[in-house]
Amino acid sequence: MPETTIIVTETHGLHARPAALFVQTAARFTSSVQVKNLDRPAGRTVDAKSMLGVTALGVSQGQRILISAEGDDAASALAALQHLVESDFALGPEDVTPPRPATPERADVPAMPQPAAPTTTTTTPAMPDPAAAPDIPPLKGVGAAPGIAVGPTFCLRTRIAPPEFHTVADPDAELERFRQVREQARDELRALHDRVVQTAGTEEAAIFAAHLAFLNDPTLEVDIATFCTEQKFNLEAAVIAVLDQHSATLHQRHDPIFQARVADLQDLKQRLLRLLLDPEGQAFALPEQPCVVLAQELLPSEAAMLDHAHVLAFCTADGGPTSHVAILARGMGLPAVVGVGPAILEVPDGTPAIVDGKSGKVILHPSETLVAMARKRAQSEQEQRAQQRAVAQQMTMTRDNRRIEVVANVGSLAEVNQALTEGAEGVGLLRTEFLFVDRATAPDEEEQLAQYRACAALLAERPLIIRTLDIGSDKPVRYLKTATEQNPALGMRGIRLLNIAPELLRTQLRAIWRIDAGHTIKVMFPMVSSIDEIRTLRQLVAEVATELRQEGQTIADRLDIGIMVETPAIALLAEQALTLVDFLSIGTNDLTQYTLAADRTNAAVNYLNDAFHPAVLRLIAQTARAAHDAGKWVGVCGELAGDPLAQVLLVGLGITELSMSSALIPAAKVIIRRASLADAQAIARQALERDTPQNVRNFLAQQIASAGG
Repeated sequence: MPETTIIVTETHGLHARPAALFVQTAARFTSSVQVKNLDRPAGRTVDAKSMLGVTALGVSQGQRILISAEGDDAASALAALQHLVESDFALGPEDVTPPRPATPERADVPAMPQPAAPTTTTTTPAMPDPAAAPDIPPLKGVGAAPGIAVGPTFCLRTRIAPPEFHTVADPDAELERFRQVREQARDELRALHDRVVQTAGTEEAAIFAAHLAFLNDPTLEVDIATFCTEQKFNLEAAVIAVLDQHSATLHQRHDPIFQARVADLQDLKQRLLRLLLDPEGQAFALPEQPCVVLAQELLPSEAAMLDHAHVLAFCTADGGPTSHVAILARGMGLPAVVGVGPAILEVPDGTPAIVDGKSGKVILHPSETLVAMARKRAQSEQEQRAQQRAVAQQMTMTRDNRRIEVVANVGSLAEVNQALTEGAEGVGLLRTEFLFVDRATAPDEEEQLAQYRACAALLAERPLIIRTLDIGSDKPVRYLKTATEQNPALGMRGIRLLNIAPELLRTQLRAIWRIDAGHTIKVMFPMVSSIDEIRTLRQLVAEVATELRQEGQTIADRLDIGIMVETPAIALLAEQALTLVDFLSIGTNDLTQYTLAADRTNAAVNYLNDAFHPAVLRLIAQTARAAHDAGKWVGVCGELAGDPLAQVLLVGLGITELSMSSALIPAAKVIIRRASLADAQAIARQALERDTPQNVRNFLAQQIASAGG
């Protein structure tokens, strides 16, 4: 049987994300693949396609694993897994600090401009050590996310009654219940993934991809079926017994990275029990005012469901700084202290508290002096952020006065308001899916109109680009009956839904046309791949306008029409497309996956999805040239727009609008203002000569380093 031994050099070993990548890579092959941890005494061999099995191996950095395979594609499976492990699970460059070269690679290439430091500074007063005051003993935990918060406590407690355990006559019926509840859990996890991508970031959202890997593990279904069949107990008992057993296996590992994965399994257990016992969704009493949220160990799904406006900080009895909740808190910009101990759960709701996410201290019933000091520090930190945002409120021009619009990608009315606070000059992408998901029926015209009008009112005369519904693929909705697809990324999604649900798009266009005059409204269509599709869409837009006028409705005088450049086909046809549309917006996330033939929702091939790939950059450059020649504008609304390494490059390629997550806007504006168009164009020319994504990145990093970055 072919086999190979590899040393795992990834910092955290085979924890959740690398384990998920390992499992998904193994699952691509038909051969039977096994893996063993050679550095654990009496270590067992497990199925490499089992998330539960691979995680339970407890592989830490520096340990050796033995991978064996048997079958027709065994050699290919071993090669793929070896490449994955030896590349540190295809960690992106954001996880690695590039070496700083002594000099630029080319003397004729201008240095990449760097963000300027704020012109004013604020001294942050130090918090006195509360331990020095004997009448105010602090609770001590581990600082998991920096910042300081002052406010009343609120303990998050479940309302679900303990499950009842009883014997059953039909174990097969219990297994069918499991399959049904598993499907509901999958839908929830996919929705949570998309929501957290928008509110905290892609890395934070990977939590829920790992949860899906646990849920989809065939071992889980086998174990539950075995328990129900042999023990003759109901599904609730099986869920608890099986997931607690796997949790106990992980808990025995001394490495805190793997002990932290216990929270993932417990989160999954609680999700399944909640769906079984609380179908109406009344599991938790949620805070209704700003507070410090206390919990035993706040599960990622629980953290994600909280209203951020009502959370000042997180404080948990258990958990560690590597837990997923710590990652989420940092992504949300909220202080967090973990591992405080059970005493925190005895604190009555409404107790005044100070949470210091840097020192890991929690002070209950603080004195007026400490409260004043904490508030002064919090105010100081707030002022520093405000200074950065104040600079961001100015229009964005390059050093030689080339106008570049820096706008926001948003997915809700609340996010529009946040984008303006961060200095957005408009909305370059309103994801309208927030109106359509997590509900039993589609929103009607009036509901959509009210939401679009509210967004437009906040923006006043700033542009609002509304992307029409982009569901399907990894964003399904319950009321739209679409067939199961083997490759949904290439299937019925975006404007292709016209073929099965034309009324959805027609209703949405009616609402968009009816937005009050005086606003700069544009409509943008996703997943376009042919000129015929553009003609059909233009005709539909005109038909809806005529229909509304005949009904006596007041509508806008005109509506700019744009398309997203997400497929190589439309990038190559940009010149022809621009005769039919007013603007283009390049969705680099999808353009990258379709150019490189690598599904971006498949962790096993995620290492291929790099928007710095020369092929992707050349498609962007070609699209920008076509727009320039046509006298029309082109933007980028994918993740590349928010990458500090890419922003000057994109300007140099001819992009005139960058749309990104709101939190990234202030830094982006500083970077662009320090660049000149001539410098940016020279950098772009040199970048396009590179032949690999890493060479492009290295080149851009050299420009940053040579400028003193």
